Amino acid sequence: MKKFIFLIILLSNLAFSQKSFEATYKVEFNFEDKEEQNAIVKRYKNIAIRNSKKIEFTLKGNDKISEFSIKKNMVNEDKNVKITLALAGYINDGLYQDIENGLLIRNNPESSRLTARNEFLIKSPLFDDWELIEESRTISENKCFKAKGKIDNNNEVKKYQNITAWYCPGINFNYGPLGFGNLPGLIVHLKIDETNYILKNIRFGDKNNVDFELPEKGMEITEEEFIKIFNKRMEEF
Repeated sequence: MKKFIFLIILLSNLAFSQKSFEATYKVEFNFEDKEEQNAIVKRYKNIAIRNSKKIEFTLKGNDKISEFSIKKNMVNEDKNVKITLALAGYINDGLYQDIENGLLIRNNPESSRLTARNEFLIKSPLFDDWELIEESRTISENKCFKAKGKIDNNNEVKKYQNITAWYCPGINFNYGPLGFGNLPGLIVHLKIDETNYILKNIRFGDKNNVDFELPEKGMEITEEEFIKIFNKRMEEF
């Protein structure tokens, strides 16, 4: 284990000149064909598989903040694309990581008559419940290591979602897709159950400047508070 940690530190130090970055991710699904699934679920999954090729995401930032969002030129008003994004776990206009304060920040999306766009500014602690695994592989010429975790799904049917992350200490940014990060290197492949976010390309900058700011609009609340408010409005709707 000591050799493993030393190797990660060594690879991280080799990447000290990287000041900022912009990465592109694709999404892929490996749904299991379960007989008990109803026809609607199967249809939605087939839609997601077909439309995933139309979608790309951008992750960019510096050593303090990052933004994860769907690429601006992607058509996300199309019904089939919306279904694909929902099954990919992406329901926001942007997810922001504030490394200095250990926060994941987002505005709520507009949801019919339940919430207005940017009505709330939702802040939650960055996920850090990782188990570092002494397993490595090369992904796009990058030496990567494995980490595993679980997240509470807030769902009585399926309590937890399993997460596997392959991160690269040679890319010294502690970020990843969907607001995940807090690992000693960029996440180049994130797997949440049957959904995969995979790095396609990345470019680096020699300055700390980024072309975005952390969101500030909306009433500041926690993720738990937002879920309670949303569920209450659902009951009253």
